[in-house]
Amino acid sequence: MAQDEVMNVEEVADLLGFHPEYVREMARTGRIPGVKVGRKWRFVREQVIDWLKAGAPVQPRRLID
Repeated sequence: MAQDEVMNVEEVADLLGFHPEYVREMARTGRIPGVKVGRKWRFVREQVIDWLKAGAPVQPRRLID
């Protein structure tokens, strides 16, 4: 059985085209599947892809106007 690929905030941000701080905010508020390990967020790639397919937001909120 292949092991699930674990991604960090920067990798998820790059995959989704979001700013890393937006990914952190989404993880903190439970809007994207992730787990905090110590002080770092970790994400399983397959879960992020499933989340996106299920209708995740496609337009990230702007952090700075």
